[in-house]
Amino acid sequence: MPAGWSAPWSPPGGFTCASASVGSGCVLNLRYAPTAPDTGTLKIGYVFVDDSGMPNTGGSFTVAYAATTANNVDAMASPTGEINAVVGGTQSVNVSFTTDDGKAATNLALTTNLTSLPAGWSSGTPGFS
Repeated sequence: MPAGWSAPWSPPGGFTCASASVGSGCVLNLRYAPTAPDTGTLKIGYVFVDDSGMPNTGGSFTVAYAATTANNVDAMASPTGEINAVVGGTQSVNVSFTTDDGKAATNLALTTNLTSLPAGWSSGTPGFS
């Protein structure tokens, strides 16, 4: 794990969940307490036994992180965590921008051209709403 991350369990991989299903999931609580500016992606793997009793190699999920000093604009996606969508379906994603120190930031502009997003991604507007 990156410096500053910790988990509420002790040996690595010791998190277990007796059962997870729609409406009854398990929650993994992590804390990020950086001591210096840093950015990266935390990758955590998982396995499970499916409903027929067969082991499943599972997969992994990633969490992008950044530790900054004051005077920054932070972006937060909603829903949080991994964005899941069914092929042929749609999942709306909203990104809110705020400051990390409560002071105003002005003239916020995107540096990514929203017409060149990866396959499956689109934006209804060329900028902020």
